[in-house]
Amino acid sequence: MRKNQTVHLIVFCNSTLVGVAGLDMRDKAEKHVGEFGISIAQAYRGEGFGTLLMETVLKEAEANIPELQIIVLDVFSDNAVALAMYKKYGFIEYGRLPNAYLHDTVYVDGIKMYKNAHR
Repeated sequence: MRKNQTVHLIVFCNSTLVGVAGLDMRDKAEKHVGEFGISIAQAYRGEGFGTLLMETVLKEAEANIPELQIIVLDVFSDNAVALAMYKKYGFIEYGRLPNAYLHDTVYVDGIKMYKNAHR
């Protein structure tokens, strides 16, 4: 964080950790690309924590990481709620890896998405 290469936030509800999100910059030829990730505890999904974390991490990253030009993420193809949220915030699908993840006992595709940072 001191080198302006990452932003990580966590959210608690009372004393329970309910979500984490972050953006980490890549290096070398991809040093302008930030990789976004987020996870919300199942019992707290649909309460707005994901939106709050995503908006805050992206805002902080865009304000504090000068090299950030492109934001990328991966999402399970069966995660309709996350896909809808990412699309709402301007992420665009650019690729799909068949059977990328073993989710419970079923393989699901991995969807790759990106958006340009607001500069």
